[in-house]
Amino acid sequence: MGDWLDRSGELHGEEPYAVANTGQRALSEGLDFDVTELARKWLDGSRPNTGIMLRALAGQGSLQLPSREAADGDGPLLELQWEGQPVQRLRPSADVTLDCSTVKGLGQSQRLWISPDQNALVVFDLPVGPADRLRAARLLLYPEKLYGKALTVGVFSTQPPWAEASAARNDGLAARHPGDRGIDRVPEVLFAADFERGSWLTDWKSLTRSEMAVVGAGEGNGFEPLQGKALKTTLKQGANTALNLRYLFASHHAFEPEEVYFRYYLRLGADWNPDRDGGKLPGLAGTYGKGGWGMRKSDGTNGWSIRGAFARSIQSGTERVTPVGSYVYHADMNGDSGAYWGWGDGPGGLLQNNRWYAIEQHVKLNTPGKHDGIFRAWIDGHLVAEKTGLSFRTIPDLRIESVWMNVYHGGTAPSPRDMSLYIDNVVVARSYIGPMSGGAGKT
Repeated sequence: MGDWLDRSGELHGEEPYAVANTGQRALSEGLDFDVTELARKWLDGSRPNTGIMLRALAGQGSLQLPSREAADGDGPLLELQWEGQPVQRLRPSADVTLDCSTVKGLGQSQRLWISPDQNALVVFDLPVGPADRLRAARLLLYPEKLYGKALTVGVFSTQPPWAEASAARNDGLAARHPGDRGIDRVPEVLFAADFERGSWLTDWKSLTRSEMAVVGAGEGNGFEPLQGKALKTTLKQGANTALNLRYLFASHHAFEPEEVYFRYYLRLGADWNPDRDGGKLPGLAGTYGKGGWGMRKSDGTNGWSIRGAFARSIQSGTERVTPVGSYVYHADMNGDSGAYWGWGDGPGGLLQNNRWYAIEQHVKLNTPGKHDGIFRAWIDGHLVAEKTGLSFRTIPDLRIESVWMNVYHGGTAPSPRDMSLYIDNVVVARSYIGPMSGGAGKT
């Protein structure tokens, strides 16, 4: 039924920000909630604007309301009274019923429901403004029907997993090497690349043509260096592939590992806006040219892959952000295409343009015949994904063949426009790497 914080900050607590009692009178007059305290927290940054959760606190029955998609009736409304200004009225940017008895998305429904078994979620994009100039905020709802005698409805702050507070992990290899200086000489490190050498490409196998260049401070496109030069790759309008390189462990070492950590820095350019389809980002693989990618279903003997992934960009407040996760072919998959695992744990999983992020992925292959494989991901040291009990293989010959440096649009849909991203300070190691400590020049 969704996660929420109450007024005291307690997860799943029962102290609402505001309360209203429904009854036949509410059908004619509507419901009025004072949400000033919560709106001020959104404005001053003490709470992310994750929306309002409406929960039935007492009573029986169901309350039916028009949603923002309703063809008739008045949907939810947020009234803001700013100091010295007329009342401002906002319609929701999103609303939905959370219903434990459905397997279908209800975000496009023309109705919202609140009952002991149904919560409603409403999101408003607030304008930018100082919290102390907001005099009042009122949430107005206009019920259509009440099944039952009455309900007591409370307002809570929605708490999706990405909004959960977590401490960044700072005990990695990079913490002992400011700016990654000398990290390539650490015994646990298998490979490192900072794109400062003119011959950097000799470490990689080119699979197909890539749109790439090494750039510096004069690049434009909102770019600022992480540290010296960086690798730029561009999804060209009408194309699918921007980058398609592999670091093959067998070509550089006398083995292929069964467990590695892979960290790289990622910056989405000012022109990055995948608003029509998602795609793939760098990750790890053991495909061996046989299976585990491109609709070649993994069966435990032919290959696997767990690339990074991006979804369609979404509007968040005044800017667009890009959700990221993993695109996975594993031995227990059902269909022919890979599975998308969103990175929704902890703060992270939604990337802004024009900012550097430390992206780290950890894969530990399973023992053949057992489900003991592990996948983890961190953004800037915050754990954003963790899956255990995985099966990537049923035979020992499948190992971690490569770091797959891939940037791809689709599926099959080509990129709708030229879009660029930047990669820097790649490190592959046997243990957790973590974000760079001082000297990175991060923005």
